[in-house]
Amino acid sequence: MARIEYGRVAGTASAAIDSFTERLPLPGLDSGENGVYITRRTIPIRLQSVSSNSIPGTPFNDTDAITKEEQFVKNYASIIKSAAVLLLAITLAAGATASADVLDRIAERGKIVVGSKADYRPYGYLDEGGNIVGIEPDLARDVADTLGVDLELVAVTASNRMEFLEQGKIDVLIGTMTDTAERRGVINILDPDYYSSGTNIMARKESNFVSWEDLDGVPVCGIQGAFYNRKTSEEFGAEIVGFTGTSEVLEALKQGRCAAFVYDDSFLVSRLQQDEWSEYEMPLETIDDSPWGIGVATGEDRLARLISGMIVKWHVDGRIVELEKEYGLEPTPFAKRMHEFFVNEFVPEDAR
Repeated sequence: MARIEYGRVAGTASAAIDSFTERLPLPGLDSGENGVYITRRTIPIRLQSVSSNSIPGTPFNDTDAITKEEQFVKNYASIIKSAAVLLLAITLAAGATASADVLDRIAERGKIVVGSKADYRPYGYLDEGGNIVGIEPDLARDVADTLGVDLELVAVTASNRMEFLEQGKIDVLIGTMTDTAERRGVINILDPDYYSSGTNIMARKESNFVSWEDLDGVPVCGIQGAFYNRKTSEEFGAEIVGFTGTSEVLEALKQGRCAAFVYDDSFLVSRLQQDEWSEYEMPLETIDDSPWGIGVATGEDRLARLISGMIVKWHVDGRIVELEKEYGLEPTPFAKRMHEFFVNEFVPEDAR
């Protein structure tokens, strides 16, 4: 299967792709004296670390916008979909000889394979029919629909999700993955981040935990591979009891095999809304609010570029806020803030 590289004008078809993708906010990253920049030809936006104080929980700082196009594309969804459809058509028809990448394979098989959690309601979980559903599977469906291909969802866990991506078992990872520098050294985590959560615990109300230091010497359940296990152990002295999935942890918590469960506050809040957990609470102050990132394998630049554009589209459209409401969640400050930021930065007032 032949391929066309982004950024290489090789005839009318490739030039047409470039004319579309140059208008996407995230075609690539350039290094500069003052940091790393997301660049398109007229809008450079400086990327800050995820600990930015100006917009909590997001790597973007709206005060760092340097220039702005006088007119931006009014029909944002049409631009992104047109770029994707055009890309697939050219990938299938191109005559140049080159090694196939994941987009070529997706086009050839007519299906994209996305890794998603299956035990993390409402982000990814099994319905009564055993199908993976939730907020992240719905985002995966958006990607498949944009590409005009079928969607296959593969259940992943915190301990195997990056391995599945590296091994080619999945094409894309949308699996509640916290965006960390260490993980960016293994796979390509895409900018911008699409969601955010912090760390907290769930424990019986009678446990009377009031500070993180109260966990010193206490057995605390955790998911294997979750980054906050180490901090909870090293900084607060908890004795981590590891499990492979949330269902095992929740059962252990009920059985009293651990005094608390340390995990993403977003998951814990969703569980505490259920009657069976009415005797439990999330007693501590949330710490380490960290964005979640979508991952693709290192070197898959075309797919990365396309999905980065889709993440921006989700923020512009308020898609993630809508999904939170659809699944019974109060919209998170991160999702609302990102929607406001991208609308204000990238959409002209007369197009809003």
